[in-house]
Amino acid sequence: MALSPLDRPLRELATNDTARYVVPSQTHQPHQWAWDSCFHAIILAYLKPESAARELESLLESQWDDGRVPHMVFNPAVPANKYRPNAEDWGTGRPTSGIAAPPLLATAAKVIFRRTGDLEFLKRVYPRIGAYHRWLKGTRDPKERGLVGIVHPWESAMDDSPAWDGLRDEFLRRRGGEAAALPRIDLRGVPNAQRPGDEDHRFYGGLIQELQNTGWDGRRMAEGSPFYVADVLFNSLWAKANEDLSQIAWLLGEKGDSSQYRFYSSLVRQAIRESMWDAEARFFFPIDLRRWESIRVKSAAGFLPLYAQAASAPMASLLVEHLSDRRSFHYAVGVPAAAYGEEAFDPGCYRRGPVWMDVQWLLVNGLMRYGCFDLAHGVAERARRLVFEQGYWEYYDPFTGQGMGAPHYSASTLADIIEPFEPPDELRAGVQVLTEEQADRHEELAVLYRHPEACEDPIGIEQIVSTPRHIARRVLEKVRQEVKNALKPAPELSAETLQRMATSLKGVIQSQRGLWAEHPRISDLACVAGEAYFRGIGLPVRILSNKHLHRYLVLGLPGRPSWIVDLTGEQFVTHPLARVALLVERLTLELERDMAGGAPSWMRLEEQFLQTQYAVESCLRRQGTERPDRFEQESLVGVLKRDEACVDRLLRMALPSSTPTLQSYQQWLAGVLVQVSSAPWGPPGARLRRPGSRPASGR
Repeated sequence: MALSPLDRPLRELATNDTARYVVPSQTHQPHQWAWDSCFHAIILAYLKPESAARELESLLESQWDDGRVPHMVFNPAVPANKYRPNAEDWGTGRPTSGIAAPPLLATAAKVIFRRTGDLEFLKRVYPRIGAYHRWLKGTRDPKERGLVGIVHPWESAMDDSPAWDGLRDEFLRRRGGEAAALPRIDLRGVPNAQRPGDEDHRFYGGLIQELQNTGWDGRRMAEGSPFYVADVLFNSLWAKANEDLSQIAWLLGEKGDSSQYRFYSSLVRQAIRESMWDAEARFFFPIDLRRWESIRVKSAAGFLPLYAQAASAPMASLLVEHLSDRRSFHYAVGVPAAAYGEEAFDPGCYRRGPVWMDVQWLLVNGLMRYGCFDLAHGVAERARRLVFEQGYWEYYDPFTGQGMGAPHYSASTLADIIEPFEPPDELRAGVQVLTEEQADRHEELAVLYRHPEACEDPIGIEQIVSTPRHIARRVLEKVRQEVKNALKPAPELSAETLQRMATSLKGVIQSQRGLWAEHPRISDLACVAGEAYFRGIGLPVRILSNKHLHRYLVLGLPGRPSWIVDLTGEQFVTHPLARVALLVERLTLELERDMAGGAPSWMRLEEQFLQTQYAVESCLRRQGTERPDRFEQESLVGVLKRDEACVDRLLRMALPSSTPTLQSYQQWLAGVLVQVSSAPWGPPGARLRRPGSRPASGR
């Protein structure tokens, strides 16, 4: 049986699950890495929310007394000779490394809360994440200049980036033959050319020795490491992490902490703009903090100030031009780890050229924050295509797309959550048979079938607008014939039996619609036919409507839970306009619930608006989008107007820092409403196009 889109990533994660946390790769990286674990927690928050908190909290169990969260935690069940450097090589006196990872903890915690609503989880992790932020700030930026330094290339997550070659070569010249490479366990099962070289590993091992000499004291590590760099990726994530921790603190009532983290996030953003931007190269570069010199090597990390919203609008416009430059970062397959034009670019070697899913995910989210929805969609689509065609590899060739490195790599399942408005997998089946409890388990299904304003909406053949009247009559006549031939259902009607009946009924409807059968946007016809069928065989049935979105059937069997039956749910998968309406309605209902509690969750605000803009713009952009019929046009206008009213209310109660975001979104929403309201409606098969665009050929 073919795997569903949800089954594939969950199977990969299960392959690497240790019951406490998910490892990057059982065969090649069998321990816990903080960088990967934070991404795993984000992925699980979307795909398996009940496991997301466990992933993050297991990582925080390794926190040192001084507040640091080590970049690596050793699994005691794994033999010491299976991975090097092992705990003995690090010499920290505990089963962890002594360095840090890019700061994703607060961001992951925020995503988990947004997906689960688990406030107790936030209360548990907030003090620990706060301690980590204080350690990082106090040891890596004690003078509060804004930029924090890293003391080892592994802290950058871009281990062998060409940006570090100069510092590596200088270090090895100074050390001579003293820096010996650790045993190369990483080459087992992977070609040598796909991994960092022996010189890189002599560099890594030599730096560990230097850091051991500091006694792993945080400040002494920064003062004494020959490698002390303000990395673009690390600082971009640091700015975003402080923003996210500020929002968590506000939610927990820690208003003083919230202000402090917000101030520091602003300070980091300003420092990134002023110190890392190179106007001539139109790119962000890391800084060698020992000399305060820019390291002018283009790596994918240079795009990540977009993720932090640290780039000014003019900077962002210049920066994204590199994504269409074939000598820079053209993303025909995916955005490479280093620019094609760099002398040290290598399409097959680790972080020197291949495409990584962590970078794609961060970049897509950054592009969305600057309204670059076309580019975000393009990068996301290519990422999804790579894992669909190649599987979940550690990284991919930027020219051929071939998977490389470790197979069954957990973090590459980021590609499955890179699109922010994927419809529920259950809707792909087309025919839904659900209990109310089952519908409540998924946000979008709950909006469709458990909407707070859902009400009975009886309609007859004269109200059907999706299908010509003569075809609707033909469908109903065929349904009546089916009723005559049907057996009376057993009192204990099972889900399987009801599913077979509904699927058969859907087939009857489609068989009578001729050329119209390819269009599933027929909830009016399906409900009229379904009501006739189920009532005809003796089952109590009602037609319900959730205001702007959809009609469906509810079978109320005496003494038993009601069954929800939807014959046309696939329209929320196959038709972008229906998908957009569902997404906007869900996000608006979330905000309304927040406001009803008296204190809107500002932590949700920006992400929700970005998701709405991304979805609507992507829908309007596509040449192949089918033009809505009248019901769908009214549906989209209805949910957008509801969203507009919600934003108006939010503006009256907004924090000053949130007002510009709200006003910008309000202006965008007004323009889209005019556009959608004035678009001509018609029968399925016509095309929706943006004003001023040329008609699709052949139409």
